Amino acid sequence: MRDMVRISKQQRANSLSGKDWLRYSISIWEINKSKEDRVDHPAVFPVELVKRILFCFTSEKVLVLDPFMGSGTTLLACQELGYPAVGFEIYEDYIALAKERLGMYTRDIRIIHDSIENA
Repeated sequence: MRDMVRISKQQRANSLSGKDWLRYSISIWEINKSKEDRVDHPAVFPVELVKRILFCFTSEKVLVLDPFMGSGTTLLACQELGYPAVGFEIYEDYIALAKERLGMYTRDIRIIHDSIENA
């Protein structure tokens, strides 16, 4: 028992208000796709989905790792929220697409043209 880590009642999993937590913690989220969500990739998901997950499960701006970056949706959400992020992708076409979507990305956003297995 002495080796167990005690979690203070003051530690929080996120920084959402009670009202926002209720809104984001319901079982079904209504998310409208935006123009930036329409890209040529077989597994596209809305940027808003990543933002909500980050809001619900992080309490500070942590480093986000995307091992299968694809078109860069996760990195785009991180860029918009100010989270540092690293994305791995093996296909050059998707790397080019992600760079196009990110525009002039900052040093906090990094794209690695390699498999996560080699990280």
